[in-house]
Amino acid sequence: MKRFLLIMLLILISMNLFTQDLPFTVYGSLRMGFWYEYRNEDHYPAGESHLRMNYFLQPNSRLGINFRHQDFDGKIEVGINANPGVANPIGTRFLYGRQKFGNWSLLAGQDAILGTDFLPNQAGGPTGELALIGYGLAWGGRVPQVRFEMDNGLFAAFILPAIANDPIGNQNAVDTMFPRINFGYRANFNGIKITPAAVFQMYDYNSDLAIITAKRDVWNTEENDYKEIEKTYIYEQSVMSWIGVLTAEMNFNPILVNFQLNYGSNIGNMGYSVANNYRAEMSPPKIIETFEEIDGVEKVTDFSFTDHELADVTTLGGILTVTFTASETLNLTLGAGYTSSEMEAWTDPDTKMSAYLQTGLRFGRLRVTPEIGVINEMKSYDGKERGMLMYFGTQLRYDF
Repeated sequence: MKRFLLIMLLILISMNLFTQDLPFTVYGSLRMGFWYEYRNEDHYPAGESHLRMNYFLQPNSRLGINFRHQDFDGKIEVGINANPGVANPIGTRFLYGRQKFGNWSLLAGQDAILGTDFLPNQAGGPTGELALIGYGLAWGGRVPQVRFEMDNGLFAAFILPAIANDPIGNQNAVDTMFPRINFGYRANFNGIKITPAAVFQMYDYNSDLAIITAKRDVWNTEENDYKEIEKTYIYEQSVMSWIGVLTAEMNFNPILVNFQLNYGSNIGNMGYSVANNYRAEMSPPKIIETFEEIDGVEKVTDFSFTDHELADVTTLGGILTVTFTASETLNLTLGAGYTSSEMEAWTDPDTKMSAYLQTGLRFGRLRVTPEIGVINEMKSYDGKERGMLMYFGTQLRYDF
């Protein structure tokens, strides 16, 4: 499928070279990162500070087509990661069509989740553009969905469910009866754009598959001897995930301010990037043995299971970016994000943060983005320091 999409893109690009009358536009972006990274002794596995160069083709380089004809539009976009050793160098980023019907439209295909589709311009990171993902930003990715959008700003989407983790270790034991639900409202007040949104998901455990068994030797009075018996425990549990998000863009020309606040429960279970991807944890049932005194000796005569427990994890996060545009070829951005996750059994909240300062320079189609930043893993839920990574360097980017 990915090779087919790439071949089709190349064919359409070739057609676009010979005529400008086609109802689509072809675009691409090549991005390379050149960074020096400093890890302190808590962050580097060897237990001492470490400085190294990280130079690579960033995996969010892309090639795409926008199509528009009358009341229909669509997008095809693939990501290209040409670094050595990459198993899947081509990945689908966008693939959707949207039809307009009067004052509303219907989208079907793979797109970002509205309300959590904002990405900061943080260019650095150990594996590519970090964009504060997992460090304060709630980002649900690009996923298959059916979405209704009203001209007045209301929207609702039915999204492919995401079971990011199965606490009992059997993915087939999870039943999803409904899609993820996404809804919200996009408002615009004289250059101030505000989008409150929410995403909700629930799945259940299949009682035919979500089972565990245990065996014990228990005393059998009739046979006057021990006999092995087996008992089965069935999980009957629903896991509910939800997140509420408020995203805003405020244009005070020449200053642009973006922020996002988010709060949710078990959001890692539905694919959102959070601190260390923590998710709801299932505490397995314990086995309780029953003893009786027989002929002056205590012997095991039966056993049973205690009830299991589901521990929910709550996550609070936020990001803020401020961009000052000095001219068409020069801007300055300061950004920061922070996230904290908590679970009842944890000693401390699990926290992370990141911040960066960058300059954006344009030279024709070339963008040069010098940046300095910090990725602070802060403290884990057991109170341990996880260390910090600082980086500086630049991104080179060609848009065409």
